[in-house]
Amino acid sequence: MIVETPKVRKFPRTFWVRLFVIFSILLGLLFSILIFTNLWRDADSSDFGHSSKSLGGRYYSYQQKVYVNIPFQGYYLLPGVDSSDFQVYSSQYLAPLAKNNQSVFCGTHIIQGLQPERVTYTSQGYISDGEKTYFCSEERKNPDYYWWHEIVRDKDYDNPDRPRRRDFILSRVENVIDGNLKTWGHNYLSDGQHLFYEGVMVAAADGSRIQSVSYGQGHLQGRIHSRYLADSTRVYYQGKPLIDASPITFSAFSPDSDQWQTDYGWDAKTNTYYFGAIAFPDIIDGKKTQGLNLLVADRDRANHELFINNNGVFYWDYQSKKFKHAGSNPFGSNYPQRISEHYAAGVWTNAKDTIILSSYEVWGKKSRGLVSRNTVLSILPGVSLSDWHLVETLERNGRVTGTIWQAKGDYYFSSTSGKNIDMDESLYLVVDYPSFKQRLQQEKQITRKLKEQYLLSVRDMPEVINISHAKSSYSFWN
Repeated sequence: MIVETPKVRKFPRTFWVRLFVIFSILLGLLFSILIFTNLWRDADSSDFGHSSKSLGGRYYSYQQKVYVNIPFQGYYLLPGVDSSDFQVYSSQYLAPLAKNNQSVFCGTHIIQGLQPERVTYTSQGYISDGEKTYFCSEERKNPDYYWWHEIVRDKDYDNPDRPRRRDFILSRVENVIDGNLKTWGHNYLSDGQHLFYEGVMVAAADGSRIQSVSYGQGHLQGRIHSRYLADSTRVYYQGKPLIDASPITFSAFSPDSDQWQTDYGWDAKTNTYYFGAIAFPDIIDGKKTQGLNLLVADRDRANHELFINNNGVFYWDYQSKKFKHAGSNPFGSNYPQRISEHYAAGVWTNAKDTIILSSYEVWGKKSRGLVSRNTVLSILPGVSLSDWHLVETLERNGRVTGTIWQAKGDYYFSSTSGKNIDMDESLYLVVDYPSFKQRLQQEKQITRKLKEQYLLSVRDMPEVINISHAKSSYSFWN
């Protein structure tokens, strides 16, 4: 007896194709409706930017109403607040604190229990009436925000429930001793006994012996660092203690021309480097990191800060947040020596070779997104310090813009501005120097066309050895 098993019914392929097309159309219509609705909702507020008036800090008045600006999100109404009796405590780049005759505000939030006439202290986002102290943060991720707020909530400026992905967050500062309050750096507060960061007490910190931390090198040398702070025994970064760091021998530094918040620390006593509050590990990829020296910290020349010892070249990968080994140390046991004290930054020599710093970015071909940022040390073999001769110093409007060098019959160009003018290499090989010089005299500056025609990347020269490579990856989808 043969028993036939029932066959599972399968939908034809065309069914799924049609279903996908219908879904795509509906999704496109939904997005179109959302965009049109948002434009319509904001139509009444189109003249806000032209007619509004700054009240100070992030507060603005429009038709006698008061709004607070949340960066990259727009303006948010303070319901029932009149601009005629409104007073702002904070400056433009600090957390927004203000008051009127009835209330005290953090952004649009009323600080409950704090009376405006009793306020005795305001500084760096902290506010107190002598009994209660609060901290108002700068804009940050709003824990009460959900994606569907963008669909169901009106985005008009006058809607108090307008969706806000980021907001100013208010918190009560507990166990603070009023009467001796003082702010330090960025978001620190001491009361003569305790230390607080963003309104939270820093455990075991000595609030009676707080001291600032200064930049120890670079263009900011001697200035006070806003995120590092110290007491009598420990150093802190954004409220976190640094392991084994001594306040007496500790200094901070950031790369020159840095556009981001890139903070390093260095304890001279133990020769320990830190990224923020994280101490560099003792061993990376089997390579010991003791005895490190900072080789380069200049974002005009490199995409990474490079550290060296006899075991190699190391760097902090800011994408993976790890300290990594980039490759061999091309200088050996000798200290790197520049070919010029004033010019050709990022070009060094050892006993017999020249080492050249370069940086570049990789972009995806399909998505056109950023794939990685790279920093490379390359060896130009057989070219020592005595082989280099300065041929010409190029100037424009009384400022040196670059230099021409000669070594073993070849000509090279070095820019003083680095990546500011799209010069990723510290040194370029000049092809057809007489023509290059003639064109340069006509152009008066290095143009993109001039660079593409006459300047060759040293990294691409066949005799050059690319020995150390620092890399930070940005995307896995390119």
